[in-house]
Amino acid sequence: MGTKASGSLSHSFLSNPPVRRIRYRMGWGSLVLITMLCWAGDLDAAPATTQPASADPAATKSAETLAGMSDELMLFADVPVVISASRTPQPVNWLAMPVSVITDEDIHYSGLTSIPEILLAVPGMDVTRADRNYVGVGVRGFHDLSANRTLSLIDGRDAGQTGTGQLDFGRWPILVEDIKRIEVLRGPAGAMWGSNAMNGVINVIMKEPEDCLGWLASTTWNHYGDSYSHLRWAAKDGPWSWRVSLGYEGYETSEDAVHDDNFTSFDFARNFRFDGKAVYQVEPRTKLSFGLGASHVERGPYGAVLQPSQTSQLETFRPFVRLDRKFDNGATGYVQWSGQFEDADDVTNSRYLSARNDLEAQYSFHPSEKHQITIGGNFRSEYVDDSGSIPQYSIFPDNPFLEFYSGAFLVDRWKVTDRLTLEGQIRVDYSSPMHDRFDWAGRGTALYALDEAKRHVLRASIARSFRSPAMDLREFESHRGLLPSPPFPPDSYAVNLAGNPDLRNEKSWSYELGYTGQLTKKLSLRVDGYFQKYHHLIGVAWPAPGSFVYNMDDRNSASAWGGEAELAWKAKWLRLSAWYAYNASSVEYKGRQDIRSYLPAPHKIGATGRISLPDDWTINVLYRFTSVTPDNPIGGSDVNSTSRLDIAVTKALPKLHSELQIGVSDVLDDGWNLAPGVPRNGGNELPGRTFFIRYQARF
Repeated sequence: MGTKASGSLSHSFLSNPPVRRIRYRMGWGSLVLITMLCWAGDLDAAPATTQPASADPAATKSAETLAGMSDELMLFADVPVVISASRTPQPVNWLAMPVSVITDEDIHYSGLTSIPEILLAVPGMDVTRADRNYVGVGVRGFHDLSANRTLSLIDGRDAGQTGTGQLDFGRWPILVEDIKRIEVLRGPAGAMWGSNAMNGVINVIMKEPEDCLGWLASTTWNHYGDSYSHLRWAAKDGPWSWRVSLGYEGYETSEDAVHDDNFTSFDFARNFRFDGKAVYQVEPRTKLSFGLGASHVERGPYGAVLQPSQTSQLETFRPFVRLDRKFDNGATGYVQWSGQFEDADDVTNSRYLSARNDLEAQYSFHPSEKHQITIGGNFRSEYVDDSGSIPQYSIFPDNPFLEFYSGAFLVDRWKVTDRLTLEGQIRVDYSSPMHDRFDWAGRGTALYALDEAKRHVLRASIARSFRSPAMDLREFESHRGLLPSPPFPPDSYAVNLAGNPDLRNEKSWSYELGYTGQLTKKLSLRVDGYFQKYHHLIGVAWPAPGSFVYNMDDRNSASAWGGEAELAWKAKWLRLSAWYAYNASSVEYKGRQDIRSYLPAPHKIGATGRISLPDDWTINVLYRFTSVTPDNPIGGSDVNSTSRLDIAVTKALPKLHSELQIGVSDVLDDGWNLAPGVPRNGGNELPGRTFFIRYQARF
């Protein structure tokens, strides 16, 4: 697939984390704290006989843990529990939409340290890499470096870039050993998560402090000289618990990693990360959580090497405060403030400051024994100032921008009979700058169990979702390729890109059928099919002959159809899975304009296996085949098919409280893998087969 998961050993970041570098006002924090204290003011009067409902339930639950949940959960006490599909805990085989779960064990034994590479194990996921830093990720395609039709979340909080929604995983201030699980929703999820969840959601859920008490020291090196390190401390003292992680990742440019190269590249990176979380258990049913993630990234420019002698400096800060409460009647709720603040000197595109503030609340209750309702909403502000940008590369002419968004949602889950459950989801959003100021998303689902034990479940759904055009599409201007003068007028450029403030929301309707079956105690099968129709897809309208101005437009439509099938075997010492995804698409172009994204690769095949052997040996294998990824005909060229095989062998060393892992990723690639972005994105050859070694100690 190209660049490999890398790792590092560095202790230079263990002191003076970059928390003090935040230069933004976070006045909402005080308001949120006051609101939380008012809500918690009567806590002393509440009885303390019931344990609090976890806001982040474990990937698997025991019968005791699920005792306070619904009857449906009790029937599936041995299966993963998912929160992203309905914003409340539900068993993975009794959900309103298809969801794939990647566990912390899957991540740990793979040896991978790159989230896009970890996502290769998900059926229907498209991962298209342009260089070692930039990668397009999308559920069922329609993805690119700047496309945001798939929403990314960290613990349910938006992780896309402010102003663009771009999925830039390399800037996320998290470390992979702190991930508890990754939930991937396949299909429109706007009814739960709002704009941009048009194709699906990637929700990365982090470990609670009590999940990882003690110290962890981990370092990974590969034969290219890349490195990845992680130092973590988690502890508990009375009502307090906390987790603090520091990390450093560094990898070489492709030019230095690929031997006998004949190209020049600058896709190196140096990434310092900090992630901390603290939890205060106010009383058994109420807890207060707060934390901060911060990253400082130094990396080279992208694509056509506009500034080869310069390095981008990218800083990201993600604070949050959250109060969770379980009430006397069994209802649960939370209120939360979160922020994302960025200070970027990106020599490829722009220099900007941005700030996102989000205030969110949710309340879930049971009006009757067989009826559950969840209501909630959020208010968000986004601020972007790129007055420091280089005019010929990118600029918002009317900046700075301050925009406001809000939304409210309702989930109604009704157990009609012992075998039939209906779930309705509806969300209405308001966007201050949009041509379509109000828009809505919805999902209706019927779940029917074919047997009394509910081991075989059919699902039928219809869903509507939308995607609001990001700030960069509406307001962005770019000028590239200075033309000679004469004959052209001074300061004339060959490419002039103009935004469009009147863009409409992209919209989609989806029709879905699914089956989940527990064929035997160890063998399960999941099959999901869909047909999705898109309207008002936003793209770049190419200029008429003699013109150099490209405009944003929203006249395209498209259809997508297909499905995924996965067979999994789970035993105490052996886990196997094999899946096939068929994701087809057809775009109806109106005029000469593209849709700013690749189409889904029609055929994707995957297999994973993990075997536990005597004497504390574990072998993990991942295979992935991706057929040709079609580019839209106007935008560029297709991406060649790829086959990837990863093998990792782990040996636990109990007496040393540590383990040693040796592995090779992309075994089938000989090291001359051409970057998928060629020629549209001006990519280059990427490293292929990668040998790595990791050592971890826990104490």
